[in-house]
Amino acid sequence: MTEEKCRVCVTGGTGFIGSWIIKSLLEYGYSVNTTIRSNPGGNRDVSFLTNLPGASEKLQMFDADLSDPESFGLAVEGCVGIFHTATPIDFAVNEPEEVVTKRTINGALGILRAAVKSKTVKRVVYTSSASTVSFSGPERQDVVDESAWSDVDLLRSVKPFGWSYAVSKVLTEKAVLEFGEQNGLDVVSLVPPFVVGPFICPKLPDSVERALVLVFGKKEDIGVTRFHMLHVDDLARAHIFLLEHPNPKGRYNVSPFVVPIEEISELLSAKYPEYKIPSVDELKEIKGAKFPHLISKKLVDAGFEFKYSVEDMFEDAVECCKQKVVPARVFPRPRALMILLVPPLAAVVVFRFWDHRQLRKGTTSGTSMAWNVFKFCTSLKGLGSIMILMVLGVVGVTYYAVVLTNFGPALYLGGLDTPISFVGLILFHCLLVMVLWSYFTVVFTDPGSVPPNWKPAVDEERGEVDPLNGVELSNMRSDSSNVGIRHCRKCSQPKPARCHHCSVCGRCVLKMDHHCVWVVNCIGALNYKYFLLFLFYTFLETTLVTVSLLPHFKTFFTDGEITGTPGNLVATFLTFVLNLAFSLSVLGFLAIHVSLVVTNTTTIEAYEKKTSPKWRYDLGLKKNFEQVFGMDKRYWFIPVYSEEDIRRMPVLQGLEYPSTPDFLIQDC
Repeated sequence: MTEEKCRVCVTGGTGFIGSWIIKSLLEYGYSVNTTIRSNPGGNRDVSFLTNLPGASEKLQMFDADLSDPESFGLAVEGCVGIFHTATPIDFAVNEPEEVVTKRTINGALGILRAAVKSKTVKRVVYTSSASTVSFSGPERQDVVDESAWSDVDLLRSVKPFGWSYAVSKVLTEKAVLEFGEQNGLDVVSLVPPFVVGPFICPKLPDSVERALVLVFGKKEDIGVTRFHMLHVDDLARAHIFLLEHPNPKGRYNVSPFVVPIEEISELLSAKYPEYKIPSVDELKEIKGAKFPHLISKKLVDAGFEFKYSVEDMFEDAVECCKQKVVPARVFPRPRALMILLVPPLAAVVVFRFWDHRQLRKGTTSGTSMAWNVFKFCTSLKGLGSIMILMVLGVVGVTYYAVVLTNFGPALYLGGLDTPISFVGLILFHCLLVMVLWSYFTVVFTDPGSVPPNWKPAVDEERGEVDPLNGVELSNMRSDSSNVGIRHCRKCSQPKPARCHHCSVCGRCVLKMDHHCVWVVNCIGALNYKYFLLFLFYTFLETTLVTVSLLPHFKTFFTDGEITGTPGNLVATFLTFVLNLAFSLSVLGFLAIHVSLVVTNTTTIEAYEKKTSPKWRYDLGLKKNFEQVFGMDKRYWFIPVYSEEDIRRMPVLQGLEYPSTPDFLIQDC
């Protein structure tokens, strides 16, 4: 077993022990296949594995589950060794013990059958547990070797903490050793105690949490008076040692230390005075279980040497916890963070409807809009760039959370989530292209302004104003009561019908709807369609993202298993909140503008109209829609007008607007 760079398989690769074994194997030069159990509530983040040195060339991942023993076949194929670390951990006994045990045994035997079938696997190293020797009978021995076995009947009758897990480990270890003897497969097992030290998996390991119970201030959770401990790197080294050993046999205890709780208190108090470690006197009242010490003589006699001390275990574990954001059971989940949803949600909604609120404060005489916070944009041009950068920042965070931490890893891992992830990625990118295309088209398209020296002309026969030809007229009104002859006091010039002055841009805008701070531009005759498409695709995109990330958000607030690095967790949480806020606010905004398009009305006109339900520019649903989107159906859902629409629709230029027949007769 000294082949260089051969391929091995590690089951349970996302777990504490499995992930560290993978890390060590890659450092040793092995190529590794690992099995990952699909996450039914979402996509499992495996970046902590794929980012390991050498992983891109030597690490392959396979979707497999103990409940489907045959699912391990592809992962085992071509391997010379297997490290079987995967096991159900159900200390709370949420499932019947018989169900857990049956699944564990069947899964392990399925892996061994795949090993025999492969004809390449030479050895299987099974990761057992100290619980398989710690409950050997009513009269427990203080020291035990590999010959000791926990009493299953005793476990089932007394039901101590973790008894279901202990029963499944005992019966599974016996089953795999027996299978190896009967089928000529070399199977050995390692029996570790509490495994302590650093971890690369995103979730705080249970054994590390229990070992650091004094650091985390949980004196009431101390259940033992002495700890049997092992550094995780020593355990990984022991696995590789047994794989490479020429002739290992049976079981091997791997437990170098037994440390009284008082000694741990003294060590931590001296090492970390900044933590409130319970004193030795405070710990005297602890009445916990006293488990036997596991002798590791067999492993040491085989040539294995332990590398780490007790101080190393705790120092590495504490420093690792300092560097990681450790959620779950150690630090209570910050449900108070729900309060943090309110500011961004409220800010986006209020910000989105700011212009409409300002319009409500204005007069109905067609004068300029009331003052708002962006009035000084004409002098502070940099603010416009800030808004664009803010939009791009939201897009960037969303892209990272959705593609790099959600759909991307699921697509890479394969399995049942692959079709959903593939469709999600395609749909996400298509919508993203349309959002950005529409957005920048709105930003860079002039909404339309009054031509220089433009003046309305009068049709002498009818006494009407011709908006496309200009002659000087006197006595023009500044309000909108006369749809043909209107005058802007700020620009000191006539303005066409449906034209309004923007106090932010400092000019008259054709068929002005409002000034949008998000696009840093006025919305008017020439870019209203693009703005509506931007709203439409933004709503679809943000809704897709919200639905995609909802399982992660629910998991966070329901004490479910959280996967992924702290950075990914923060990005996912932030992305969900932002997209939920935008989705809700844009939905309301979109509904308002749909109603405006249906009646051929701008936002300003909606507040200027009289109580009469009649509106001179309401030509019916079809014609109203075509005035905004054009007549060429091929261009309705893209931010572009056909040349024919532009040529045959002067209305797009904002200077000519047909009225309903009733108003034409009235004008005559």
